Amino acid sequence: MPPHDRAQLINQNFRVHGFAEGMAVKGRAIGEDFEFLPQRLPDGSLIHPEAEYKALLLKTILRDQRLYVAGLTADQIREEYRKLTEAYAQAKVGDKVEWPTLGITLMKRSAAFKIKLEPKGSGDVSRLVAKIAYEFGFIVGYRDFLSSERVAQPLHRLIMTGEQQPGFHVFQISTDFSDFVPVHFVSFQTYEYMTRVVVGFFGSIAYTLIAPPFEHKVLHQTGEHYNCHNLIGVEYQQDLREETVGFWALLSDGRNKYIGP
Repeated sequence: MPPHDRAQLINQNFRVHGFAEGMAVKGRAIGEDFEFLPQRLPDGSLIHPEAEYKALLLKTILRDQRLYVAGLTADQIREEYRKLTEAYAQAKVGDKVEWPTLGITLMKRSAAFKIKLEPKGSGDVSRLVAKIAYEFGFIVGYRDFLSSERVAQPLHRLIMTGEQQPGFHVFQISTDFSDFVPVHFVSFQTYEYMTRVVVGFFGSIAYTLIAPPFEHKVLHQTGEHYNCHNLIGVEYQQDLREETVGFWALLSDGRNKYIGP
C-alpha cells in the first residue's frame, strides 16, 4: 500500500481511539502516526492529550467565549492559565489536574496512547483488506498471481466494485499481541483447500481474508529464490517504533524463516 494512501484509508474506514492511564480520546491518522486534538468530555471539561500542549491550549482557552460570559477578562484568563500549567508541572504521572475556573482538565501521562481502531463498516473494510491482499499477492507471486482466475481476478472485482465474490470472506480476528506493539503485518498463506491472507494494523486490530485455493503454486519463484521448497506462505512486518521491516518465509512444518528486508 503506497505510503500516501495510509492515513486516508484508515480515516475513511476506521474510527481511531487512544487509551492511556484511564483516559480515552478520539484521534485520526496522519502520515505514519496519529494525532489527538483537544476535545470536550461529557462533563464539559477539556482534555488536551498531546505532550506539546501549551501554545495550542492557551489559544483554545482564549477563544472560549463562555469564560468571557462568566466575567473573566483576557488578563485573568492568562493568569488562571499560568496557575494551571504550574500545577500540571508539579503533578505526578496519572494525576488529573482539574481547573474549574477555565473548565479544563489535564492528565499527566508517561506513555504513548494505545491505539484501537473501530471499523466504520464491513463493506469498506473488506475492500481495504482485499486491496492489501491483492498488492501483497503480486509482490510474492508476480505474474503467477495475476493470472489466477479463481483468486486474483475475483479479488480485483471485490476491490473495484465492493461486491462480495463467491468463496471470499473477510472477518475480524484478535491479534497475537498482549499489549500495544506498533506493527503492521501481512501474512499470505496458500493451502490445498484455501488461500488465507491476514492483515494487521498497529498491533491492535487484524482481519483474515479467506479465498479459494490457487490453480497453481504462486509462491514457486519466491521459494526457489530463497531455497525454501516447502514454502506455504510469506509474512511481512513493519515495526513503526523501530522503523524496521522484514520478510519471513512460512514453512509447512510450522517454522518461520527470516528471508531479509
